Amino acid sequence: MITPHLEKLILTGKASFNTHVIGGSEKCILNVPKDRFIIITDLTYFSQLNLESGRSNLGMTELELVTLNQQLNTQCRIFSRKSNNTFLFRNQISIAVNLTSTLHDVFPIGSVKLDTFLIHDQDVSFTFSKDKANTNLSTGLSPTKSIGSPPPFDYGLEGQTGALPVRRRTGSNLLTSVQAGNLFLQGVPAGNLEFGFPVYALTQLTNCEVSTAYPLMLVGYVEIQGSPTNIGGTY
Repeated sequence: MITPHLEKLILTGKASFNTHVIGGSEKCILNVPKDRFIIITDLTYFSQLNLESGRSNLGMTELELVTLNQQLNTQCRIFSRKSNNTFLFRNQISIAVNLTSTLHDVFPIGSVKLDTFLIHDQDVSFTFSKDKANTNLSTGLSPTKSIGSPPPFDYGLEGQTGALPVRRRTGSNLLTSVQAGNLFLQGVPAGNLEFGFPVYALTQLTNCEVSTAYPLMLVGYVEIQGSPTNIGGTY
């Protein structure tokens, strides 16, 4: 999103708007020149279909479709020393019956565009990974120290009449979360877990030589002279 202030900097020659295509790999880098900082203003993510290595999106059985339906989310973590943000995208797919058999042809379709304002004064990493089963959960009432109201407005808290149990994220550190499931701490206080997936062997994107399987994202950003001395990062 180009704000009026950014537009003024561009028109006066103190900044420039740029685009950068991210894709073809699990990890891509956007370089930031010295004596410059950038503000990422928008992200356009294109759906992809990351199947197991060596598989094709043609001729899938119904059983394979069920498995695919459980792995349709792609995570992108955008970070540098200045800023750290995580985005989770749900890939859209088109399924058609193969006319020559009872198998199904599956193709990714659609895209999503997000307006952002992500500040970076050093090289930026775009790290992609896929989801796994949502296993690192426990069921129980929200604690009384949290925020909530009784039904029918909300699910309620411990001690409230009619409170309903909800699935809660668990784990206290990155190592435990990776071993137990798919949630992690990202530089936030204990108990404030962000939903996401750790990057390790089981969540690494595969088959990236296939055009429908590798991630693809168009990044728009403004490059500005100087340094963001009094501007905080985004977390």
